[in-house]
Amino acid sequence: MNGRDEGRIAADPWTSWKRFSGLLWCEWYSHSRLILVFLMAWLAGIWVLSAMLNPVWIILLGVIYSYFAGVLFGGSDVIQGVEEFSMSLPPNRQQRYLARIVVGGGSMLLINTMSLAALGTDIPQFLANMSVRVGLSNTNPRFNLLPFYGLLYGVPLLSFSICFVLSLLGRSRVFVMVSWVWAALMTIFLLQFGIFYEERFIGEFTGRVSIPLLFLFAFGILVVGYQFFIRKEPGESGPPIAMPAKWWLWLVLLGVGILSGTFAASHVMEKYREWFTGQ
Repeated sequence: MNGRDEGRIAADPWTSWKRFSGLLWCEWYSHSRLILVFLMAWLAGIWVLSAMLNPVWIILLGVIYSYFAGVLFGGSDVIQGVEEFSMSLPPNRQQRYLARIVVGGGSMLLINTMSLAALGTDIPQFLANMSVRVGLSNTNPRFNLLPFYGLLYGVPLLSFSICFVLSLLGRSRVFVMVSWVWAALMTIFLLQFGIFYEERFIGEFTGRVSIPLLFLFAFGILVVGYQFFIRKEPGESGPPIAMPAKWWLWLVLLGVGILSGTFAASHVMEKYREWFTGQ
């Protein structure tokens, strides 16, 4: 087979689709246990946690899954040490990037859509009423559902986008495994900025600025990450783990990041404590 025939096969739409569908199956098969575990956790939680706790736990489940999915879908090749071999296979980088977004992001949206359907059909309130009748708990309070629904999709989507892109562009296992920390800090600070802006110029949290900001940054990060990924050179592993020269400075910066992130998260939880405690 000469180079012209190989180019014709590579440009064949049917061949490209078969490669892409094969990638979809491989991504599903590789991460099916992770998806099924969280689906079982959702099914168990919708009947147990919704009867005893505030429905805001559904957002937390989506955020936790976004971190796991971002690390594993984006950095699985680096974690297993097969990135160079994986890049040498026939599917191109565009197909790889899109397939991981479809399976990883699609499964995350599936879990959040199931949660939205559960809230829309008032399953948590129905279960809470059942628990009240048998004396298990008090009824859950009503709150503004419009920003709640926006956060249900916006926070996990931004967390997944940051974690996915950082893991995909990372060259060492350590960087990939801690990418969720940076994703969490960036998501918290961006959400805090949106809430502060609305309180400063609107007077209360409405979600009109903070929620679109989450979606805008999420899609922007995915687009920028794609541009860097198609130019990434595989096979260049990072340096071995060693104590940096100014290790104390890195510890100080880490401490400042943790404290500031904790302060921002506590401010959000305190401001809207009725979502988290039901009071």
